Amino acid sequence: MDDTQKVDVFISGAGPVGLLFALRMKANNHTFYIADIKEEPTYEMRAVSLTARTMETLQNFKLAHHILQEALVLQGTQLIVNGKKMNNNNNNNKKLKNKRGQIDMAGDTSFPHVTSIAQHNTEKIFSQLLGEEMINRHTELVSYKQRNEEYGVEAIVKDLHTGKIKTIHAKYIIGADGTHSGVRKLIKDWTYDGFSIATRFGVGDVSIEEKDAEIISRTRGSVFINGDVLGGFVPVGEQENGLFYYRFFVNLGPYEVEMEDAKNRAVTHGINYNDSITLEQVQDLVNQGMHPLKIKIKKLQHLSVFRINERKANGYRRNCAFLIGDAAHCHSPAGGQGLNLGLQDAGNLAWKLSLVLNGFASDPEKVLDSYAAEREPIVAKLMQATGSSTRLRILRSGLAEPGDFMPETVALRKRIINNQHIERQALHTILQQEGCQHSVIWIATRPSRFDPCEWTREFWCKYFTHFGSPKKNNAAAVRPIIIESTVHATQCKAPIYVCKNVNNNKNDIEHVFWTEEQWDVQNSISKRVGLDKYMWNKSEPPAAIVIVRPDLYVAYTGLVRSAGDMDQAFEFLGSYLISKK
Repeated sequence: MDDTQKVDVFISGAGPVGLLFALRMKANNHTFYIADIKEEPTYEMRAVSLTARTMETLQNFKLAHHILQEALVLQGTQLIVNGKKMNNNNNNNKKLKNKRGQIDMAGDTSFPHVTSIAQHNTEKIFSQLLGEEMINRHTELVSYKQRNEEYGVEAIVKDLHTGKIKTIHAKYIIGADGTHSGVRKLIKDWTYDGFSIATRFGVGDVSIEEKDAEIISRTRGSVFINGDVLGGFVPVGEQENGLFYYRFFVNLGPYEVEMEDAKNRAVTHGINYNDSITLEQVQDLVNQGMHPLKIKIKKLQHLSVFRINERKANGYRRNCAFLIGDAAHCHSPAGGQGLNLGLQDAGNLAWKLSLVLNGFASDPEKVLDSYAAEREPIVAKLMQATGSSTRLRILRSGLAEPGDFMPETVALRKRIINNQHIERQALHTILQQEGCQHSVIWIATRPSRFDPCEWTREFWCKYFTHFGSPKKNNAAAVRPIIIESTVHATQCKAPIYVCKNVNNNKNDIEHVFWTEEQWDVQNSISKRVGLDKYMWNKSEPPAAIVIVRPDLYVAYTGLVRSAGDMDQAFEFLGSYLISKK
C-alpha cells in the first residue's frame, strides 16, 4: 500500500539550486516535498565561485552572511604564461601584448569580489537552514503525470533503502536534478540539445608546496598556460587538517568536439566516476604547465576526471513542470558561471511561482511563462561567450530601465522616528523581505529651492485605492516605498493624510516613508534612478516611479508630471498582479 502526500511544490534534486528553491518556498509559507537520490550532501568541492550578482541575490534573501562566514573573498584572477606571472605594465609576450595579466574584480555592486566557497559548504549551509529532516534523501523520482486540476502533478517516488513507494500530489514540479534530470527525461519530447566535448579535464582539491608555490596567490585565482597545457588554481581556504587548499583544474588533452548527432548522444557532462587520473599524471601536467617554476602537490583530495557538454533543454517549462540549473542547461565551467546561473534561475522562478500560489497574479500563465522568457536568452548568451568574463550591468544613462538590476544606494533616513534613535538603511536592506512582494517606489527628491512635490499625497491615495493599507511580507502583492528629500519632510512622523487611512497599522507604515539627505552625492537614490538629471530644471522637477520585483530587477520606470503618469504605473501592475485581495 503506497503512502500519499499533498504539497504546493515537488522539488526533484537537493543540490544548492534545489535547496535554494526550497528555502524560498519555506520563506513564503508554501508546502513542498524535496527529494534527492544521493545518500548525503555532496562531499566534493565541485563549484567554488559565486559572482557578485549571485551574492546580491542571496543578500536579498538574507542568506549572503551565511555564505561569507564560510567563504574566501578573492580580488580577481592572475595569469601565468610559460612560467612567468604576467605584469599589466610589463608584458613582453607578443601574443599577449596589450592584454592584461591580472583581472581585478570591481563594478557597481555591494560585492566587488569573487566569493570562493566549496559546493559542499554551500549545500551544508542551505541544508541546515532548511532543516535536514525536510530533505528526503536516497529517494528516486520514478514517474509523474500531469492533470488539469488543482493538484495537477502526481509524482511517484521510491525510497532506495526500503523500496517503499509514495505518491506526491503537487500543484507544480521543479526539476533541479542536474544534467540527467528525471523531471526532463520523463517527458518524451523534452530534449537536451547540444554537443559533448571529447577533451577530458582533471579536477581536484590540492594543497601545494616547493620554492615557487608562493606565486600561486591565496587571494586570487591563478590561470596558467604553457604550450598545450591550460589549468588553474582557485583558492578555497584552510581545511580541518591545517593545510590551505585550491580547486585545481587542467586539460588532459587538446580541445575536441565530438561530432556525433547530439540528440543521440548520452549526456556526459560532469564528473566521470568510471574514469580516473593518478597523482603522478597531475603532477606531470603541473610541471609542464608551470615550467620552469617548481610547484609540488603536497596533498590531494577528490581527484576526478571531468567532461564538458554544452547543452540546453528545448524549453524550461511543460505545463506544471519547470527546469532550473543544470537540468535546464550545462556548459563549460570556464568563468565559473554554472552554479551561479542555477541559483539565479531558482531566485527568478521562486518569486513568480509564489505570486501565483498566493493568488496575486491576474494572469498566472503570463507570469510563469516569463521565467523561461527571461532566463533562456541569458543562458544562450553566456553559452556563446563561455570563457569570457561576465560584466556587471549598471544602469544606463537616462532614467533606469526595465530589466536593469536595481543597484545599492547610500543610506536613506527613516522619516518616522521612534523613541530610540534615527534609523538609516540602504535601499537593498529596505527592499529585503521574506515574502514575494513587488515594491512600488515613489521618488520625489529635489533641491531645497523647490517646494515639496505636490503629487506625493496623490500617489499615496492611488496606492491605497488599488492595494489598500500597506502590509508586510505576503499579505499583499505590492508595498509602497515613499522617498522625499529630508528638507521637505517637515515632520518626522507619518503625514496626516496617511494616518486617516491606516488606522492601527502604524507598524507597517513606519517602513514606507524614507528621506534622502543629499540628492547630489554618489550613489544617491536620485542618481541611481536617473532623476538627478532633472534637478537643474528651472521649472519644478518631476518625480519618478520605479517598480522593483522581488528579485531586485526593475520592472517599470516612469517620470511623473501629472496624475495620468501615475496611472500608467498602476495599470502596469494591474496587467499581471491582482490589486486587492
